[in-house]
Amino acid sequence: MIFTLFISKGCSACKRVQEQIENLAVSNKSLKFETKDILKTKLDKPLIVPALFVNNQLYSYGEVDLKKLQNLIISDMKKI
Repeated sequence: MIFTLFISKGCSACKRVQEQIENLAVSNKSLKFETKDILKTKLDKPLIVPALFVNNQLYSYGEVDLKKLQNLIISDMKKI
């Protein structure tokens, strides 16, 4: 799974979500995680930050429900 998190400087919610996803990535070696600064990224349409994409599809805006995200990871791992 590929997680892409769009953030902006000074966004406290962005920092929280980034830390949560980083912790998930450490415990799941199959996850790839990258952050992108919204102001330095060329986008087709405007986004609200934090914006989390999973496998290039929008998963959520704002705070992340970790339980749901963990369930998504588990579900994806079962497909392998």
